[in-house]
Amino acid sequence: MAEQLAPKINPVYRQMVQVHGRAGAWADAIPTLVGALAEEDVAVTSAQKDGLRSLLVFRSEPLKYLEQLRIID
Repeated sequence: MAEQLAPKINPVYRQMVQVHGRAGAWADAIPTLVGALAEEDVAVTSAQKDGLRSLLVFRSEPLKYLEQLRIID
């Protein structure tokens, strides 16, 4: 999921997500990715949003920024 969406965000956030992901620090990578997508108003598909929701729920992360994502289907 991160590999699909990271190219759509600012290079600064992209690098953070990639570094966290390579280190296995998904507790940092996923919220950073979702926050960047919301902040930059990047549209995602319903399937991508559902996938991100599953990851956030599994990690007991807040859904605040996820709810701000626009869907393009």
